[in-house]
Amino acid sequence: MLRFFQRPPELKSMREIGLMREAGKLVARALRVCRETIKPGVKTIDVDRAVESLFAQHNAQPLFKGYPGRIPFPASTCISINEQIVHGIPGSRVIREGDLVKIDTACKLNGWCADAAATIAAGPLRPEWRRLVEVGEQVLQIAITEVGRRKWWSEVAARMQHHAEASGFSVVQNYVGHGIGRIMHENPQVPNYVNRDVKKHDFKLEEGLVLAIEPMVNMGRSDVDVHLLGHRVKQLNFEVFLDHYRGRRCSSRRFQISRRAFSLLGRHQERRAGDCDHGYRARES
Repeated sequence: MLRFFQRPPELKSMREIGLMREAGKLVARALRVCRETIKPGVKTIDVDRAVESLFAQHNAQPLFKGYPGRIPFPASTCISINEQIVHGIPGSRVIREGDLVKIDTACKLNGWCADAAATIAAGPLRPEWRRLVEVGEQVLQIAITEVGRRKWWSEVAARMQHHAEASGFSVVQNYVGHGIGRIMHENPQVPNYVNRDVKKHDFKLEEGLVLAIEPMVNMGRSDVDVHLLGHRVKQLNFEVFLDHYRGRRCSSRRFQISRRAFSLLGRHQERRAGDCDHGYRARES
């Protein structure tokens, strides 16, 4: 069960949002590096090293590396493949033709954080996986459209959840988006679904709010299984063995609310067919 933060959201000034935008641009560049690097035959650790090198060139701190867990997280990226949802650890695994690769990364630049993710197809996808990606992209687009129209976050989340479930998929409830600023995980927590607890901890979409919105859409049930290391998350009802934006995390997009409008901080525009900015969990057959 998700445990909600008890403190109110932390609002940012326009100057602070401008500084966050610079960090967002660097994370967006890191995801472009991932798109260029991810291809069949490449090891996930090589993708991670490319991102860590980019951050080092700009004196940016990779926020995932050393993140607390049963063991500190050992990498600058989370790379999760196919049925893995989120928090996959880069290593010797070789990316194969047709893999659905979810990559999440974050950095701190000049004291301000940015966090984003993308789902990248390593070659042509199975039709059912491509449909999963399409629906996940639609769910994120609903958030982009509705966050500037609605007063409360639950109104946005309800529309995201409805579209995913009406399309035959499920929404992960164990992992959610979050506020972001001087630290990576700030108030509020940002669920992609609605239930009694979400409504109880609902928050207003007000000027100065910066959110990492992280829709995670699954084939099959929304249940997850956590690996013993405490980082990698898998589907409970998997057939062979999946993230944020993880699952989609996992696109995370950061949204800044301003006078009932919003902007995307560090939005990355370049895509290949099959790419999207979030995480989806595919079920292998």
